[in-house]
Amino acid sequence: MSRHDTDQVEALDMLADSLSAYLFDSWSFEARRRAIASENGWDVAIWNALAHELGLLAAAEAEHHGGMGLGLSAHIRICEQLGQHLALTPYLESNVIGAALLRDGNAAARNLLEQALQGTIVAPALYEPHSRYNPASVRTIARSSDDGWTVSGQKRVVRAAPWANALIVSAQTPSGLSLFAVDPVAVGVTHTPLTLHDGLRASEIQLVNAPALLLSGEGSALPSITRALEEGTLALAAEAVGIMRRLTRATHDYVRQRKQFGLPIGAFQALQFRLADMAMALEEAEAILAPTLEALASDDATVRTRAISSAKLTIDRACETVATGAVQLHGAIGLTDELDVSHAFKRALMIQHELGDTHHHSALRAAA
Repeated sequence: MSRHDTDQVEALDMLADSLSAYLFDSWSFEARRRAIASENGWDVAIWNALAHELGLLAAAEAEHHGGMGLGLSAHIRICEQLGQHLALTPYLESNVIGAALLRDGNAAARNLLEQALQGTIVAPALYEPHSRYNPASVRTIARSSDDGWTVSGQKRVVRAAPWANALIVSAQTPSGLSLFAVDPVAVGVTHTPLTLHDGLRASEIQLVNAPALLLSGEGSALPSITRALEEGTLALAAEAVGIMRRLTRATHDYVRQRKQFGLPIGAFQALQFRLADMAMALEEAEAILAPTLEALASDDATVRTRAISSAKLTIDRACETVATGAVQLHGAIGLTDELDVSHAFKRALMIQHELGDTHHHSALRAAA
């Protein structure tokens, strides 16, 4: 390992340790419950800490974009910690997917990227009611006039939109698919708020001649969108690993404490088999991250697609095994809102349908 690689590993370790220490001290399960129950659905203090106190929002981006240059490895380490602590933040949407959408754009996009690294929240609005998981299937239309661009259309389940300072909207121009920045409170923008099954917030967005700022070359957005969703899927997989670690640890603790017939239930062989299944699924999920990260460095889109879809399928299977195993071994209490296992269970199941479900990624892998 070169000195540069050693320095990067040390920087990533320090990053993960500082984030873990902050979340342990400042973000309890009760804080999560209060945040979900609040009007806004989150605690902005944790986001401000990531942006300013810890300075982690810029960790992954290249130095010439104002970042720390730690690359996708930083996303993995950060998302693992966010998942393990069940943190409510728009990091995945804004600083993984959003940042990747802006990275290769025009001057307006680069300016918005620099703002995102400082805490401005951008929410990607890429999917539409008819499109399922296909970001190229877009009916939103952008029109140009002497006064600039406007966009009209509908975007579905725009995660983090209720917290966003800007929406990144995909729309069709005469030259093809393009990206635009839209003010969430501009005239012509209507939100229908959603509270998702895992407690996170999203919006259905209706756009009617909403003022927009072009972020990409006209018709050139699809490669950036594809790349952003690849990076987002890797980060989502890392979050899932963190959640599964929490579920596995909580389940081990529970079966050592819960007694039946005078013995801890963890002493029963059938339950030991179930714990072993959970441990194997978690280990398989952890092992898929490094080769997927390596594959994303490839210039071959087929290599990247095959790796990302394989990783998502592995993560989805692992989430199913670990999450259902944790709830079943806890019994009925595992589904109560007062127990963190139920929150982790719901988030793990939602991850199975985020950025492509099993059917979608099976088809992509087969095609690749």
